[in-house]
Amino acid sequence: MDIISLVLTALALAADAMSVSISNGIAVKKLQLPKVLLMALLFGGFQALMPTLGWLLGTSVSKYISAFDHWIAFLLLAFIGFKMIVESFKNDEETVKKDISFGIRNMGITSESEINARIEKAISTVGLDPELLEKSPFDLSGGQKRRAAIAGIIAMRPDVLVLDEPAAGLDPRGRDS
Repeated sequence: MDIISLVLTALALAADAMSVSISNGIAVKKLQLPKVLLMALLFGGFQALMPTLGWLLGTSVSKYISAFDHWIAFLLLAFIGFKMIVESFKNDEETVKKDISFGIRNMGITSESEINARIEKAISTVGLDPELLEKSPFDLSGGQKRRAAIAGIIAMRPDVLVLDEPAAGLDPRGRDS
């Protein structure tokens, strides 16, 4: 990888990280611009710094590992792939209700009656069947998963909700409701 590719990769990662941190900052109820900008700058800065440090380290040790670097890459990718496969088969005893309430609980709301009321309103808004609340999210269809995800956001009662093609890939009845 040449230096231009490295800089472009670092800038792309920094821009991605900065946009994520800004959207996280916007989600905070008491928006304080200096804190949002600081989080964006730190997050983006680290994302730009890490590939640069990796490149510097890689160029300094490449002559020592070039004979077996392909095996290192293979083993790392095999390990990551194995971990992903294991995670996909895990049953975390998660329910759709727990999934929808995750964001609400992270907002600091602990009242079960308030949480349940928000969940009921959210699933009613997205047209999700209440019987699905006790099922595992992995047992839902693609459209039901999408509705549950949107219900989780709606239950948090955000000031602004921006959706990018939330009905893409749904059947006609699902798109129209």
